[in-house]
Amino acid sequence: MTTSRSATDDLIAVAAEALGALVEFQRAATGPAEARRACRRLDARGGSVALIAQREPWTGAHHYEVVLDQPGVGAATLAFCADRGAPYLVRGAARLDDDVVARIDGVPIRVPEAIELVDLGAGSELADRLITAVVIRDAIEREGLAGAPVDDAALQQAVDDFRVAHGLYDATATERWLDHRGWTLAVLERVLEDQVRARMLRDRITGGDAGGKIDAWFAAHAADLDTVVAGVARLAGEVEARAVAERGRTEPLHAIVEELAAAGDRADYQIERWRRADCPAGLRAALFDEPAGPPRAVGDLVVRVIARQPCRALDDTTRRAVRDRLFADWLAHRRAEARVEWCPCQA
Repeated sequence: MTTSRSATDDLIAVAAEALGALVEFQRAATGPAEARRACRRLDARGGSVALIAQREPWTGAHHYEVVLDQPGVGAATLAFCADRGAPYLVRGAARLDDDVVARIDGVPIRVPEAIELVDLGAGSELADRLITAVVIRDAIEREGLAGAPVDDAALQQAVDDFRVAHGLYDATATERWLDHRGWTLAVLERVLEDQVRARMLRDRITGGDAGGKIDAWFAAHAADLDTVVAGVARLAGEVEARAVAERGRTEPLHAIVEELAAAGDRADYQIERWRRADCPAGLRAALFDEPAGPPRAVGDLVVRVIARQPCRALDDTTRRAVRDRLFADWLAHRRAEARVEWCPCQA
């Protein structure tokens, strides 16, 4: 088959435009969404232009490659590497230790071993978190939020929430936490920026405050947001729990547990707050449905209801809780649909 000169010239012209776009993407640190829009504007002259984006996991920088497909001519692949950058092929090259995910006292843990531990159930929670994170990241990319600017106030709130959740109440504690993991503050901020974008995704999926999804869900499921505050004692077994529940009819529950713990028995007491939907099924009846009264034993637990609060008003706090619930439902659905393939490499 003979290739027309005009078709070849078209491919060369588009390649020149694409290369100019790649140079500009590097110079301006262009995000994926904007880069894809720019590529769609390229004059393909009857062909097609596809953008491949690769994100560096630690710096967060994006690298791009353009694939040009001209019918009757062929396809071309273009990539641009700025001065002192890593060429595309070098970034894709594998080092001898690329399958090492961690070293403990110099001893490597390799990918196949890590996957075996996950498959055996030792890391099932970690595996689920990894899969969930990828589902969210993919949705963020699809919704064009990967390069969305993060408001300084939202990022600061995410940092403050993170520090409180991890007990990092001063700069020294935060620096120690980062050093222990080999992180920098810039890396932490990038991770938290992604968390802020996940909240943007949540708001978009649930319709934000203006959508009717929140009102519809609340009308049907308001009882799921009922809350209870209860004293919960954890004992060594069911026999001990029944004995403590009986004593609790006339003695303070926390005092009984303190006495048992001082004597060396396994006993713990906490004041806990639960939403109905999040409460373990075995405790739901005792905490939400049965009449409040003296402590009652439930397995190896003893519970005493302190206060119940039905959810009747769709205020700002409740609206946020409904958004979280809708997003969790969406995420569970996407998680169930996801096809997971663990790909162990040869050690």
